[in-house]
Amino acid sequence: MHPAFGQKLAGRDYVERPGAYAFILDAEGRLALIRPQAGRHFLPGGGIEAGETPTDCLLREIVEEMGWRGRVTTELGQATLFTQGIDGRCWTIRAHYFRAYLIERLPMDGEHDCLWMPPSHAAPLLTRESDRWALGRFLLGRAD
Repeated sequence: MHPAFGQKLAGRDYVERPGAYAFILDAEGRLALIRPQAGRHFLPGGGIEAGETPTDCLLREIVEEMGWRGRVTTELGQATLFTQGIDGRCWTIRAHYFRAYLIERLPMDGEHDCLWMPPSHAAPLLTRESDRWALGRFLLGRAD
Protein backbone atom coordinates (compact mmCIF):
# COMPACT_ATOMS: atom_id res chain seq x y z
CA MET A 1 0.00 0.00 0.00
CA HIS A 2 1.30 3.43 -0.94
CA PRO A 3 0.94 6.42 1.40
CA ALA A 4 -1.86 8.92 0.78
CA PHE A 5 -1.74 12.65 1.48
CA GLY A 6 -4.30 15.42 1.57
CA GLN A 7 -7.96 15.15 2.44
CA LYS A 8 -10.57 13.70 0.11
CA LEU A 9 -13.57 16.00 0.42
CA ALA A 10 -16.98 14.35 0.68
CA GLY A 11 -19.41 15.00 -2.15
CA ARG A 12 -16.73 16.11 -4.61
CA ASP A 13 -15.78 14.39 -7.86
CA TYR A 14 -12.07 13.65 -8.19
CA VAL A 15 -10.26 13.31 -11.51
CA GLU A 16 -7.71 10.46 -11.49
CA ARG A 17 -4.32 11.70 -12.65
CA PRO A 18 -1.34 9.33 -12.69
CA GLY A 19 1.98 11.15 -12.84
CA ALA A 20 5.75 10.69 -12.81
CA TYR A 21 8.22 13.02 -11.07
CA ALA A 22 12.01 13.18 -10.87
CA PHE A 23 14.77 13.99 -8.45
CA ILE A 24 17.47 15.46 -10.71
CA LEU A 25 20.82 16.69 -9.38
CA ASP A 26 23.26 18.89 -11.28
CA ALA A 27 27.06 18.52 -11.23
CA GLU A 28 27.18 20.55 -8.00
CA GLY A 29 24.68 18.26 -6.24
CA ARG A 30 21.82 20.75 -6.39
CA LEU A 31 18.22 19.56 -6.89
CA ALA A 32 16.02 20.82 -9.74
CA LEU A 33 12.65 22.34 -8.83
CA ILE A 34 10.19 23.67 -11.41
CA ARG A 35 8.34 26.98 -10.94
CA PRO A 36 5.33 27.10 -13.28
CA GLN A 37 3.78 29.97 -11.27
CA ALA A 38 5.10 32.39 -8.70
CA GLY A 39 5.19 30.86 -5.25
CA ARG A 40 4.62 27.25 -6.36
CA HIS A 41 7.44 24.72 -6.69
CA PHE A 42 7.27 21.17 -8.01
CA LEU A 43 9.58 18.36 -8.98
CA PRO A 44 10.13 18.01 -12.73
CA GLY A 45 7.44 15.78 -14.19
CA GLY A 46 3.73 15.66 -14.82
CA GLY A 47 0.73 13.66 -15.88
CA ILE A 48 1.05 10.32 -17.63
CA GLU A 49 -0.73 10.37 -21.00
CA ALA A 50 -2.64 7.44 -22.51
CA GLY A 51 -0.25 4.74 -23.69
CA GLU A 52 2.74 6.11 -21.76
CA THR A 53 4.69 4.33 -19.07
CA PRO A 54 5.76 6.40 -16.06
CA THR A 55 9.31 6.45 -17.46
CA ASP A 56 8.15 7.59 -20.92
CA CYS A 57 6.12 10.35 -19.30
CA LEU A 58 9.04 11.55 -17.24
CA LEU A 59 11.42 11.68 -20.18
CA ARG A 60 8.84 13.72 -22.16
CA GLU A 61 8.23 16.07 -19.25
CA ILE A 62 11.97 16.70 -18.73
CA VAL A 63 12.22 17.78 -22.37
CA GLU A 64 9.10 19.98 -22.17
CA GLU A 65 9.78 21.58 -18.79
CA MET A 66 13.58 21.82 -18.81
CA GLY A 67 14.72 21.61 -22.43
CA TRP A 68 16.96 18.59 -21.74
CA ARG A 69 17.04 14.91 -22.55
CA GLY A 70 17.16 12.82 -19.44
CA ARG A 71 17.77 9.31 -18.23
CA VAL A 72 15.61 7.70 -15.55
CA THR A 73 17.27 5.35 -13.09
CA THR A 74 15.72 4.12 -9.83
CA GLU A 75 12.07 4.34 -8.74
CA LEU A 76 11.92 5.72 -5.20
CA GLY A 77 8.29 4.95 -4.51
CA GLN A 78 4.69 5.87 -5.19
CA ALA A 79 2.19 8.02 -3.32
CA THR A 80 -1.35 9.32 -3.73
CA LEU A 81 -2.31 12.96 -3.21
CA PHE A 82 -5.87 14.26 -2.94
CA THR A 83 -5.79 17.92 -3.89
CA GLN A 84 -7.81 20.80 -5.26
CA GLY A 85 -6.38 22.81 -8.13
CA ILE A 86 -6.38 26.59 -8.31
CA ASP A 87 -9.29 26.21 -10.76
CA GLY A 88 -11.39 24.44 -8.08
CA ARG A 89 -11.26 20.96 -9.66
CA CYS A 90 -10.34 18.07 -7.39
CA TRP A 91 -7.58 15.63 -8.34
CA THR A 92 -6.33 12.26 -7.19
CA ILE A 93 -2.67 12.35 -8.20
CA ARG A 94 -1.10 8.89 -8.27
CA ALA A 95 2.59 9.80 -8.35
CA HIS A 96 5.60 7.67 -9.28
CA TYR A 97 8.90 9.12 -8.04
CA PHE A 98 12.26 8.43 -9.71
CA ARG A 99 15.90 9.39 -9.67
CA ALA A 100 16.96 10.81 -13.03
CA TYR A 101 19.73 12.84 -14.57
CA LEU A 102 20.21 15.18 -17.50
CA ILE A 103 22.25 13.92 -20.44
CA GLU A 104 21.88 16.42 -23.30
CA ARG A 105 20.87 20.09 -23.54
CA LEU A 106 18.41 20.58 -26.40
CA PRO A 107 18.22 23.66 -28.67
CA MET A 108 15.05 24.83 -26.92
CA ASP A 109 14.05 26.43 -23.67
CA GLY A 110 11.93 24.63 -21.12
CA GLU A 111 8.36 25.74 -20.45
CA HIS A 112 9.07 26.71 -16.83
CA ASP A 113 11.72 28.32 -14.70
CA CYS A 114 14.06 25.86 -13.06
CA LEU A 115 15.46 26.56 -9.60
CA TRP A 116 18.54 24.65 -8.39
CA MET A 117 19.16 24.25 -4.67
CA PRO A 118 20.69 21.90 -2.11
CA PRO A 119 18.25 18.97 -1.70
CA SER A 120 18.15 19.50 2.06
CA HIS A 121 16.67 22.98 1.51
CA ALA A 122 13.90 21.95 -0.90
CA ALA A 123 11.21 20.63 1.48
CA PRO A 124 9.78 24.00 2.59
CA LEU A 125 9.40 25.10 -1.03
CA LEU A 126 7.67 22.01 -2.43
CA THR A 127 3.97 22.66 -2.89
CA ARG A 128 2.81 19.04 -2.62
CA GLU A 129 2.96 17.05 0.60
CA SER A 130 3.56 13.86 -1.38
CA ASP A 131 6.63 15.45 -3.02
CA ARG A 132 8.00 16.30 0.44
CA TRP A 133 7.49 12.64 1.47
CA ALA A 134 9.36 11.47 -1.66
CA LEU A 135 12.15 13.98 -0.96
CA GLY A 136 12.62 12.31 2.42
CA ARG A 137 13.03 8.94 0.69
CA PHE A 138 15.48 10.50 -1.77
CA LEU A 139 17.56 12.05 1.02
CA LEU A 140 17.67 8.74 2.88
CA GLY A 141 18.61 6.85 -0.30
CA ARG A 142 15.51 4.64 -0.03
CA ALA A 143 13.75 2.97 -2.95
CA ASP A 144 10.92 0.50 -3.34
